[in-house]
This record gives sequence, structure tokens and C-alpha cells, in this order.
Amino acid sequence: MKYKLVYFIISLFFLIPSAFYLVNYGLKPAVDFTGGTLLELNIKPTQVEDITVDQVEDISKKIIDLHSVQSTGENTFII
Repeated sequence: MKYKLVYFIISLFFLIPSAFYLVNYGLKPAVDFTGGTLLELNIKPTQVEDITVDQVEDISKKIIDLHSVQSTGENTFII
């Protein structure tokens, strides 16, 4: 109990900016909490040589409601 004021001040140092950020900017939940879906697409090199993000995006937009396409490796994409 000797240092309760010091620990209280340290707690306020983190609590006040956190509360300010939550009030002003709110929470931005990830896919886990928004109900979205991630699809990992792995294209075998024997099927297609060099496929680009733009090609995957063009094909995917015709099939599904697409938000974004990211390349995660050679011939591997996350939709």
C-alpha cells in the first residue's frame, strides 16, 4: 500500500489515452468478428506460369463479391 499512488498514476497513464482513442476512433474489428471470409488460392506452377494479382482480381470479381486480393507468395493469393 506504500506505492499505491505510483501504481494508480501508471494505470491512468495507460487508461486515459486508451479511453480517448476508443471514444474518438472506435473499434475496427478484424475478419474474425465481422463475418467476412478469407480464401487462400494456391495455383500450381504447371497450370499457369506467372499470374498477377490483377489477373486473379479480374477473374474473382466475376464470381464473388470481392474486397481485396493479396499476394502471399509465388502463385499464392489471399482473397
